[in-house]
Amino acid sequence: MADINTLAKEFTQFYYTSFDAGNDERQKLVTMYRDNSMFTFETFNLQGASAIGQRLAEFPFQRIKHDPQTIDPQPVDGNSVLIMVTGDVYTDDDPPKKFSQVFLLKNDNGYFLYNDIFRLVL
Repeated sequence: MADINTLAKEFTQFYYTSFDAGNDERQKLVTMYRDNSMFTFETFNLQGASAIGQRLAEFPFQRIKHDPQTIDPQPVDGNSVLIMVTGDVYTDDDPPKKFSQVFLLKNDNGYFLYNDIFRLVL
């Protein structure tokens, strides 16, 4: 397995750069999910790349910026990586909010997002 700290840093940089770049770039993230992938965003629980892609297209904000403060990876079963991210998120002209996000990357001839859980910390 590649160095998980490097993997986690590169993955989160790619993910948040794509997510924050707008809907067209955000939709490219859908290719990282599979039909058995799970996505939780606050109270929304979705399964499958198609449903996740639809939700990614429906966010109400015009601008968003994630500012990760911590990125903590752990190996899982020697073939997957669990990544916990905390930081600040800025949407439109709203004050920043704290967030946490957990990713489980599974390796199946390349990594894909098996689980993705996002929560605002209020």
